Amino acid sequence: MQSEQHVVHQKEYFEKNHKKTMQPRASVYISRQVDRVIAAGHLTKTDRIIDIGCGIGKYTINLFQRGYRVEGLDIASGLLDQLQTYAPIPVYCADISTPPTALYGQFDAAIGFFALHHMFDLEKSLQGAARLLKKGGRLLFLEPNPYNILYYLQILFTPKMTWQGEKGMVNMRSTILFPAMKKAGLIDCKLQRAGFFPPFITDLKGALAVEKYLEKIALWCKCLPFQIFMAKKG
Repeated sequence: MQSEQHVVHQKEYFEKNHKKTMQPRASVYISRQVDRVIAAGHLTKTDRIIDIGCGIGKYTINLFQRGYRVEGLDIASGLLDQLQTYAPIPVYCADISTPPTALYGQFDAAIGFFALHHMFDLEKSLQGAARLLKKGGRLLFLEPNPYNILYYLQILFTPKMTWQGEKGMVNMRSTILFPAMKKAGLIDCKLQRAGFFPPFITDLKGALAVEKYLEKIALWCKCLPFQIFMAKKG
């Protein structure tokens, strides 16, 4: 029952409150996040990729426009309908904890951008994602770093962002996710941290070079804002 309530809340959180503000506009920030996942997962344009929790498709469309074979999965049908007005991307309306059986073992990579921390049952969600992968397939989730204080300030000061909708980010830690990944039959669990600037700075001219330099400074590496959790299907 609690799981069903969580799904209803998340659908409302994105479909009702964020639908008008979450437009798939191109930006340096979006492209940079996509670059990170492509590099971390060694994704190629021959890979069949599914974007879990794709929503309106701002990351999915970026991949599609680059020529990647990407598809989308989300619980919010309204957001998927809107995604398809921007690009002819195959989409599936489903909860990742119980994905369509027709998709089992079909993908070379399953990815997600800021989606995993919205899922109620991490173990079941990771098990569902693993079912979609071929043997040796790669799983990658780019998530917020709960050790970075800026996220808490963002939730506090951003209209329509709520703690109820975002609180799952405190679980985005290797001590929680790696055991859940292994239980799902995933191996080679890894974590990368990256980034430094928020979107409005990342999009400025010259900011990218500065950010790449700042990422290398060990003093604050544990607090870098973005994390990519990675694993493979054994």
